[in-house]
Amino acid sequence: MISEEKLNRLSERERLYMDILLSGNSLYLRGKPGMGKSAISLAMTKKVEIKHLDRRLSQIDETDIGLYPVLNDAYSKLEKIGKLKDLGYLTAEEFEDMKKPLLKSIKNGQIELLHFAIPDWAFSANIEPTLIHLEELNRANVHVRNAALQLLNERQIGDLKLNDNVYLMSSGNLGEADGTEVDEMDLALSNRLVILDHDLPYEEWIKEYAQYHVWHIIIDYIRTNAGEYYKMPNDKEIRYASPRSWTNLSKFITYKFGKEPKLDQVIPLIMNNGCGRGFIGNSITNFIRYCQDISNININDILIKWEEVKSEVSNFNRARISELISNLKHMDLIILKDNEIQNLLKFLTSLKGAGNDDELTSFIIHILDHTNAKNYDVHQIIVNHFKEKVKQLREHTNRNLKKIEK
Repeated sequence: MISEEKLNRLSERERLYMDILLSGNSLYLRGKPGMGKSAISLAMTKKVEIKHLDRRLSQIDETDIGLYPVLNDAYSKLEKIGKLKDLGYLTAEEFEDMKKPLLKSIKNGQIELLHFAIPDWAFSANIEPTLIHLEELNRANVHVRNAALQLLNERQIGDLKLNDNVYLMSSGNLGEADGTEVDEMDLALSNRLVILDHDLPYEEWIKEYAQYHVWHIIIDYIRTNAGEYYKMPNDKEIRYASPRSWTNLSKFITYKFGKEPKLDQVIPLIMNNGCGRGFIGNSITNFIRYCQDISNININDILIKWEEVKSEVSNFNRARISELISNLKHMDLIILKDNEIQNLLKFLTSLKGAGNDDELTSFIIHILDHTNAKNYDVHQIIVNHFKEKVKQLREHTNRNLKKIEK
């Protein structure tokens, strides 16, 4: 049994999926390719500390899913299950259950037996708590798919019954809705599964996964360009932006330059021979432009050397200012030094009357909504500096509340 302490490590979505599995049901996730179906199953097992086994059904045949009849010598099978018991793949009770029909067959002179070939991964799953993830269920050939559905529904391969601490989930794509070729599943079999539509909003991806595994520049870019998070290609392109492809691009960049790569290193790399396009397709164009923009002046330049960059910042368009404000909202302001706080105030003040007043307003609202005991002092400095703006916001809120009450 998985402890409550471990289950509390899961996100809200992960906990829902895990509770379905813990209740003894088999789960099927439907969703667009690259939307983190594989990643979430792996993340769940890491957090609750159980083994993870995955099988990509579109790339295997019936022999690997364990539903393939073979002739086997009864003596040989008896010897094999004895070795499996010695290795820990079978409990004493399971060994006895499998041994009895073999001994009976030998006694009756039936030496050759037709039985199902049980794959090694099924035996290993029974040793310890395990989540088995059968991927691409509706893209597998009909024989593999039906074999997988039988496993999901009956929790058994041949004469091997899966233990209660083996959890079964599967996943597949949407089909026409996401441009993938899939086959319809048998309604009687699929009706026994818990079928959920899986989606992963970019905010959740960043909070639960990307902030630990993805280069922070990519995260900042997605925050301010949410439309680039998942972008299906046109008919002539097969590469596209998705949580998976952004993660793969990040892996490549950090493999080349470490966890803190410099933009002047990254930009030539992803421009070289269409390298970046190989990961995220046409979305690379806007990402390169973003990297070029922030390589000149970023939020740290503003905080550290405002006087040197303020002239250039004054020429920034609305989109660039929005990116800088977005980056500020995700910073922990309590780490700023006194001179950096002063530069922050100067930058925010420069937004007044410069066509960016709404960006200033959104940042002040963010400060008011996210003030706590830890950051109170530094937030109060900002509130006091813009007390007239804060007063206007509060009066506006009060008027709206009175209208609602009426």
